[in-house]
Amino acid sequence: MKDLTIGNMKKHLWNLTLPFFASSVLMMLNYVVDSIWLGRLIGKDALAASSVCGVIIYVMVAVIIGVTTGCSILISQYFGAKKYDEISEVFENSVIVGIIICVLALIIEMVFVTPILKVLNVPLELYPLVKIYLKAIFFGLPILFLFYIITSVFRSVGDSKTPLYMAAITVSINFFLDPILIKYVGWGILGAAICTITTNTIAVIYGYIRLKKNKTLNIHFKGVKINPVIMGKVLKIGVPTMLENGVISLGIALTQFVINRYGVSAVAAYGVGGNVDNLVLNFSFSVGGAVAVITGQNKGKGNKIRMQAGLLYGIRLAFWITLIFSFICFLFARPLCEIFISSNSAPEVIKIGTHYLQVMSFAYIALVLNIVVISFFNGVGDTKAAMVIAFISIWCFRIPFAFIAAKYFGINGVWYGIAGSYVLSLGVAILYYYTGRWKKVKVI
Repeated sequence: MKDLTIGNMKKHLWNLTLPFFASSVLMMLNYVVDSIWLGRLIGKDALAASSVCGVIIYVMVAVIIGVTTGCSILISQYFGAKKYDEISEVFENSVIVGIIICVLALIIEMVFVTPILKVLNVPLELYPLVKIYLKAIFFGLPILFLFYIITSVFRSVGDSKTPLYMAAITVSINFFLDPILIKYVGWGILGAAICTITTNTIAVIYGYIRLKKNKTLNIHFKGVKINPVIMGKVLKIGVPTMLENGVISLGIALTQFVINRYGVSAVAAYGVGGNVDNLVLNFSFSVGGAVAVITGQNKGKGNKIRMQAGLLYGIRLAFWITLIFSFICFLFARPLCEIFISSNSAPEVIKIGTHYLQVMSFAYIALVLNIVVISFFNGVGDTKAAMVIAFISIWCFRIPFAFIAAKYFGINGVWYGIAGSYVLSLGVAILYYYTGRWKKVKVI
């Protein structure tokens, strides 16, 4: 644990950001490992089925992150205010809320899985594989929720290493256990799902043991008291985050719809560029996560000067590193694309992907800084601001710009529209910051 209300702010920011980023990369590798083993050991149908499931699971993760956001913001502020007794109560009631949501999600999946697959236009031949995988994952959803909420608690109190260890546990075991369950035990795609649940369970047990040993947090489940006030606070903070994630995912789906009209090469190029985008996003969420924790603890203590100093240092760190990455991305756009696909087999994909990365290299700084500023609002507890900014960014900028620019510039117009939306969205976030309305938000 680290008290971020005192000490060197730059050091705190680096000590949080680097492990956060490493954890994000490891979790990303977890899904890559699953895809590799499913594709190589079973085939394209299993790979396609897991991809379909990923879309559905992402919706549930968005809901889970909403609850964990509410929990982590409350805990970081209580920790900063030195109100340690409330931390256990927030955690316990958040777990109850999360488990109830997971059970409801399982019931919905069991009843409506077929209609959902029809809406998503999933090929009929994939139905059996998708249903097997989804059923197993949804039964294990409480474990996934516990993984997210335990890691969020550690981050809230300034412990960035334990979540990294938990991520390392899941990836290392997953790499070896996946092929055993998929091929050698003969469980196929079910084996991949069971492997995911098993590795997360081991990580959760490790994380919970670390929580129990922490005498300051005093987290336990003895004589748990359901507190409607605490649950209400968690949901009041968390629901806007759920809606924000929903808006973003729908916007991404509509952007994909526009791109799909330009053929397979454009879709493939967007997928290649998306791999680079994910690296940028992982970094931005890591800096943003650090800023949110620093903000939360200092908000709890009532130290506005350190809150704003944390944001300023976060912006500087994000700006310079993203600037360097953007230069690399612009100069080496083509080689970056060729990492994922050969120029001999798909020259059109390379051409489109190269232009995509060069356009995005001018917008990555705006994207990253926007996420950092929004994370500051989240740390304060003003998650409604983040939700509204996301709505404006997607529906007022990204989608209209992509449709309009595409009419004049073709597929390149879509890239211009996405890049322009990042810049304007940052402008909205900065304007909101200077209104000072976030200063009036009170959580604890």
